[in-house]
Amino acid sequence: MKQISGKHLFAILIILSISFAASKTNLIAEEKFEIPADISSKVIAEVADDQITYAELSKAFKKNMNRKDLMLFEVQPDSLEDFLSLYIDYKLKVKDALNRGFDKDSSVMADIKQNRKILAESYYYEKKLMQPWINNMFKKRQSEMKIAIIAVQFGQNSMGDTTVAYTKAKACLDMIKNGKDFSEVARDSSDDKESAQNGGVIPKYVTAGQVQRQIEDVLYSLKSGEYYPELINTKYGYFLVKVIDNSKREFVRASHILISIDENRDSVTAEKIADKVYAELKAGAKFADMARKYSDDRATAESGGILRGFYSRSTAYDNKGKRLMPEFEDAMFSLKDGQYGDKIFTDYGIHIVYRDSTKQIDPVAEKKDLKLIYKRIYFEKDKKEFLESMYAECGYKKYPENIRVFLDATGKNKTNLTKDWDSGIRDDLKGKPLFKISGEITRISDMVAAMKNNPELRGLPLHEEGIDRAIDKLIAPLVFEKTTKTLEAEYPEFQMLMQEFSDGILLFKVEALEVWNKLKLDSVLAKEYFATIKDNYKTDPSYDLSEIYVLADSLAADLYKRIQDGEDFDKLAEEHTQRAQHRAKKGKWGVVSIKKNDLAKAVNSKNIKEPSVLAPFAYEKGFSIVKVNAFIPVRPKTFEEAIPDFAPKFLDLTQKRLTKEWLDSVRKQVKVTINKAQLRSINKKLAKKYSK
Repeated sequence: MKQISGKHLFAILIILSISFAASKTNLIAEEKFEIPADISSKVIAEVADDQITYAELSKAFKKNMNRKDLMLFEVQPDSLEDFLSLYIDYKLKVKDALNRGFDKDSSVMADIKQNRKILAESYYYEKKLMQPWINNMFKKRQSEMKIAIIAVQFGQNSMGDTTVAYTKAKACLDMIKNGKDFSEVARDSSDDKESAQNGGVIPKYVTAGQVQRQIEDVLYSLKSGEYYPELINTKYGYFLVKVIDNSKREFVRASHILISIDENRDSVTAEKIADKVYAELKAGAKFADMARKYSDDRATAESGGILRGFYSRSTAYDNKGKRLMPEFEDAMFSLKDGQYGDKIFTDYGIHIVYRDSTKQIDPVAEKKDLKLIYKRIYFEKDKKEFLESMYAECGYKKYPENIRVFLDATGKNKTNLTKDWDSGIRDDLKGKPLFKISGEITRISDMVAAMKNNPELRGLPLHEEGIDRAIDKLIAPLVFEKTTKTLEAEYPEFQMLMQEFSDGILLFKVEALEVWNKLKLDSVLAKEYFATIKDNYKTDPSYDLSEIYVLADSLAADLYKRIQDGEDFDKLAEEHTQRAQHRAKKGKWGVVSIKKNDLAKAVNSKNIKEPSVLAPFAYEKGFSIVKVNAFIPVRPKTFEEAIPDFAPKFLDLTQKRLTKEWLDSVRKQVKVTINKAQLRSINKKLAKKYSK
């Protein structure tokens, strides 16, 4: 086993909680307010036999709004009714798709099945693995602790023999049980030299989600001052742990006044200033005023010395790991809100610390942070163990001897991408079983067929680990499908989620048929529409320009004189202009808009309306001689010219017209009932309840 230096043992023991952006959407949302059951079940509207409850409308609102914290009852009545109308339109579209039998369409059914597979996996793991872990860790995160460790590392050349390490660790534990001080044993025997110097004490507080599981479980079983009476066996070595302090986890905001000690001020002078500040505070001066007047930390002085954000001893600022110095941290947490302490010394100088306020743990932020930790560190391992347990329940059995026969027959081929990789597999071998699950046997011939036809198995290495991966890819979907078969019945929330996805697929199909496939720029209707708005579309005032651009003003002056003396502008531009790709065009810009082209803007500033050649002027990083070939004034655009301008609006109006015509026809077949009074009454009641 590879040896880890003692200096880094605790870096392995502690897993810092680093936040990063989640890549997947939460399938299980946190609610800001809990809607009472008697209200959530109230029917707000009916579309045929489909009842829309307040709970359903509320969830739909949250999913479709950018502001996830805004609740349905907080919306203005008119906006609320507009949203209800949109939601009913959505229901009508789905109902029309069902009436047409699109839910029986083979492509739709395949899409729904594929979506269920993806959703079921995410939802199941979130419910069965992630949420229980997060909820448990959140409870633990109400406290934080300072701990001490004794680490006994496995030897570098132990070759799996842990006897020496065990003997040493057991001797340490026996000494502690016989009354020897934990810190003394740590100093003498711990292989983590950095903490050993401090009696085994780790300098930072820790909380749930920051320590390896097997050690974390032990720590949370102990009270302040207790040590764990058994050895903790990890893959790096044996650990003994003690809880020095177990306290309620708090988030504290503080201010400070810094009197720095540097080359311009010695410690004696600094302390005299600090004493003066402290005396003024004692006499009643406001801390913020003293910070503005005296603090050398200019980043905070202007705001009265207040430090950024709220600070936890275990997760630092906003769970991002930015830590205060230990002396400062100790001072801050020794105070109560509204108190300032005595002088403390750090590497920066002398501080006077004021504890401003304390806030409670934010459940949403904490659970979000824990979820990121879980996905980053534990999810894949838990998922693997969970799948293995499901395999066992399904009677999974592997035939290792036949797997070796299979691999031997493939010869020296590295992957199944090699041509004729299976040519060495004799007919008498093809019937041998490789594995069995749920009573179904997969034989060598089945595996060969799968590895040839299943895209997910292409390129797999032909060794035992590769075959294990192939087996996983084959059986995991089958086992998972069987395990999640009753997910809708077990979790109504998942049933609703699947219903939403199914409705979305149906809606896409029917809306494509009724709207998107019909959405095109009909020239007759477009011309009729353009006739009503043509006065809104005019060309930009423009110039037809040619230019000779050079970097030297002397060359520009010489060329302008030659033009004045009668030389051809185009020929001189072809020979001398230094603008990229403009020599071949003899300096011609063509017609350019005053609104969109900087050169045209520069010419227009000189109020040129007739053909002429302008004297050289500074432009960009050089000098321009511009020939105005013509000025083109504003005129109405033709239909063809205006198409790019009005087409998006025209198509939008066409889309709305087609949608309205479609929904009007559906409403003739599907009865819609809306109880606006019920909706307003519920919102009024909830607004009153939660405004208290």
